[in-house]
Amino acid sequence: MKKPLSKPLDAMKSVRWTGIVFLQSRSQGAVPSVVGEFLSEWRDQLPEPWRTHAILDALRGSYIQTSNDIIILDESGLTAGKDTSSAAHRKVTGPQARKWHEKFKSTRR
Repeated sequence: MKKPLSKPLDAMKSVRWTGIVFLQSRSQGAVPSVVGEFLSEWRDQLPEPWRTHAILDALRGSYIQTSNDIIILDESGLTAGKDTSSAAHRKVTGPQARKWHEKFKSTRR
């Protein structure tokens, strides 16, 4: 029997990612979010079985709590640990930047 090609989603990673993206979208206008409203709306974005995981501890390091009921997105926490020098982020220049049809033109008869 063959193994399935796709893996099931990791609930905690998905909940965290959804929470960060949702907080980021709410922070576009630089307006702080009220914790209760944010948590309620965040849970509404998730599938039913994952809603219990939508707590502030899941977003640790990605937000700043300015008071007991106000949170804002911590931009520095989002970029920490990301390697921006990886090959995927570098722009390809020179002969490597050629289009595929130019690259294989010499092999055509």
